[in-house]
Amino acid sequence: MKSHYNHIIIGAGLSGLSAGYFLQASGQKDFVVIEKELRPGGLCRTERKGGFLFDRCGHLLHFDSDKMKRLVKNLLGGNLCTHTRNSKIYSFGRLTGYPFQCNLYGLPASVVVECIEGFVRARFEKPLHTDDTSFASWVVNHFGEGIARHFMLPYNEKLWVIDPYKLTTEWMGHYVPSTDLHCLLSGALQPMASESGYNARFQYPKTGGIESLIRALADKVGDSIVPRKDVAAVNPKLRTVTTADGMELTYDTLITTMPLKLLISRMQEVPTEIRKLNSTLKCSGVYNINLAVKGASPDGISWIYYPEKEYPFYRIGFYSSFAPENCLEGTTSLYAEIAYRYHTPDRQALLDKSVRRLGKLGIIKSPDDIIERCLLDLPFAYVTYDKHWKHARRSIIAWLKAQGIYSIGRYGAWEYSDMETSMLQACSTVETICR
Repeated sequence: MKSHYNHIIIGAGLSGLSAGYFLQASGQKDFVVIEKELRPGGLCRTERKGGFLFDRCGHLLHFDSDKMKRLVKNLLGGNLCTHTRNSKIYSFGRLTGYPFQCNLYGLPASVVVECIEGFVRARFEKPLHTDDTSFASWVVNHFGEGIARHFMLPYNEKLWVIDPYKLTTEWMGHYVPSTDLHCLLSGALQPMASESGYNARFQYPKTGGIESLIRALADKVGDSIVPRKDVAAVNPKLRTVTTADGMELTYDTLITTMPLKLLISRMQEVPTEIRKLNSTLKCSGVYNINLAVKGASPDGISWIYYPEKEYPFYRIGFYSSFAPENCLEGTTSLYAEIAYRYHTPDRQALLDKSVRRLGKLGIIKSPDDIIERCLLDLPFAYVTYDKHWKHARRSIIAWLKAQGIYSIGRYGAWEYSDMETSMLQACSTVETICR
């Protein structure tokens, strides 16, 4: 490796590889992508065990941008299939449709009445909360106390691992489907096939798991990817990146996809105020229990949400519903996502409890039916949108840009976003630096 590059990219995950791809497409050849792991992909890697494919949680493709849709289609060719979402919610001992606010049918009558009454009051009476900047207050004001109590608040508390009244609304965007009185009543009287939400339709590779997209991008970026180079330090004044094995590289522009909090902690020459702001950034982790079990997946369900505390996981998804190649015939491959905060969870205890609950749910008939396990700990999973997030993130990213450093991707930009957003950020960043 030479010591100076016009552009250095830290991280060969989806965002970093996309940045490399767009640099090449813009005629930029003098760049390098350094990656701490042997294999590129980051959280979009796929593990193969005993004939089963396991992603790192559910990584699905949804497109609003025609440009990104065309790019992925060109990269994957015919290795892409389109699905209509078949997701459910499990509560009160039964499966109901998603989203909750459009699918009350099948719930106990008292719950249905409470949810409808609360929604009507929220729409036609004075708001219960005068300030709805917190997620919990917003939910109560817009959906009513019933919907808040029976799904919105308990589910999101499990997902974000934070009091919903301390969670802001800045993450919501298109992630919280809306409803109206007609939809609410219709979904209470009969089963409804709802297309509400950003993920009503999604795409997924037919073969190779989500890493197929990573491999296609990596093939385009080629020898510019240098593995096993963990970043130990970044000096913005000297414009240097030092790796853990002692290599020092200089750059004109730096694109980084490292978690923002981790990046600042490894940077030199950082103003005290930026370090203080960085200390306020928080996130939760996810312990991802991947299992392959005997028996077919339940009715082609895509995933199931679990708002109740009895179940350690907030969601279970079925790889076998995304692509037949993900599992062997007559089996099911699934993932159970468990969020945590501040400390590494007792993995064995969570596995044992999850297996017991999966047995109670009938998803696993017996622990002896488990064919494969792939247990993955993701310490950076969901960025915490609390009262500190907006100011801290905006200030840190602005300071980085002033140093010629662009921090992008779900964790580089320190935000809640999807795969398409990561690719769009890479594209817009390259357009900016190549002007």
